[in-house]
Amino acid sequence: MRDVGRTGTRTVAVIGAGLVGLACARALQRTGHVVTLIDPEDPGSGASAGNAGLIAGSAVVPEASRETLLALPRLLLSNDSPVSLRITHFPRLVPFLWHFAKACRTSRFDELSRAMAQLSLNGFDRWMALLDDLPEARALFRRDGCLYLYLSEDEHLNAKKDNDVRRARGMPLTELSDADVRALLPDIGVTTAGGILAQSAGHVVEPRALGDLLFRHFVADGGRFQQRKIARLERVDHRVPAVHTTDGDQIAANVFVLAAGAYSRPLAAQVEARVPLATQRGYHVMVRDPDVSVPMPLLVPGAGLAVTPMRNGLRFAGLVEFDRLDAAPNPARTRQIKQCAVHLFPRLAVDNAETWMGCRPSLPDGVPIIDRAPGAANVFLAFGHGQMGLTQAAITGEAIAAIVEGDAPPVDLSPYRVTRFGRSENLHHAA
Repeated sequence: MRDVGRTGTRTVAVIGAGLVGLACARALQRTGHVVTLIDPEDPGSGASAGNAGLIAGSAVVPEASRETLLALPRLLLSNDSPVSLRITHFPRLVPFLWHFAKACRTSRFDELSRAMAQLSLNGFDRWMALLDDLPEARALFRRDGCLYLYLSEDEHLNAKKDNDVRRARGMPLTELSDADVRALLPDIGVTTAGGILAQSAGHVVEPRALGDLLFRHFVADGGRFQQRKIARLERVDHRVPAVHTTDGDQIAANVFVLAAGAYSRPLAAQVEARVPLATQRGYHVMVRDPDVSVPMPLLVPGAGLAVTPMRNGLRFAGLVEFDRLDAAPNPARTRQIKQCAVHLFPRLAVDNAETWMGCRPSLPDGVPIIDRAPGAANVFLAFGHGQMGLTQAAITGEAIAAIVEGDAPPVDLSPYRVTRFGRSENLHHAA
């Protein structure tokens, strides 16, 4: 690490201490800046702790597509769909849905796929680079592959286009028969239509531990943490000299990075970054001592779930629920996951399993914002990763550190610019 006390070092405040914020903070710290993390919650908590744990290099297929758009009414109206929307929330989601529909144009599919690939394909390797001096953090990562599990022939056949896209982006895939699946999963209780094995995919065996280790080393290297909630960003001459907290204090810095995940939208609007960021709520069920053999993560597209073997049990995570940030968890979603878990593995005991719900920051086109704020030259934006925060956090941190320094970023950042949604005033209604 460069000397953080050297002459000319700038102070940087990173707003948001989830995995994206922690990755940004560590990357900036390693370039020599004095960094402060600001978050009202514990570092590495929320969606950063409750995610499926996947380093999804195969996440190169846009959810925004003509097929999804045509299927959306059926998905939203079905009681057991992997996608749900509380009807009272619909008016607030209109700007998001409008931009989602525009992103579903056939002409945008390849562009969005390439944008996803830039951040996802090398997600595992970028984590290894960010953690090159933290062997205990690297030990949390596995590269055992990921199995896409298809429960019907139609589902497998309909996935062919998506898998062709994954291969075209450079992801090696292997076709598996039902017999192959059963050899890998001897405890599975359903007949499958086979699967696809993404051999180079990885996962983290305990996401919360990853956040804890990142934060601990961030502090050991001179980083500071303010457990505060930001009320507003002060603006003077196209810059932000300080942020004001809800308890009446203020925090000054030379540079600010907004990486507050699902909570980023109102703060971003204060620096003229009005974006249709929606709250995409996800759920998980954690089964301790599951007594079933799952040697690698599984993705069950028809159920919208990932099944991940972790250090402390088996995690069933996923679903997409659009609702307010402050809405209570929906017990029907937890029941849905438990029913799917027992359907896949009848021996599982899920009655006393741990349950969780968290909020993910979703943008209509499925790619994040990594950019400088339009209304403040010293504010940088790193949010909107949806379900890919863990996969894309390390390379996002690397990119933010580069543009703060004025260096060339590791990837072309034009697909992630904030202005791609326009600057319409009505965007602030999405939540």
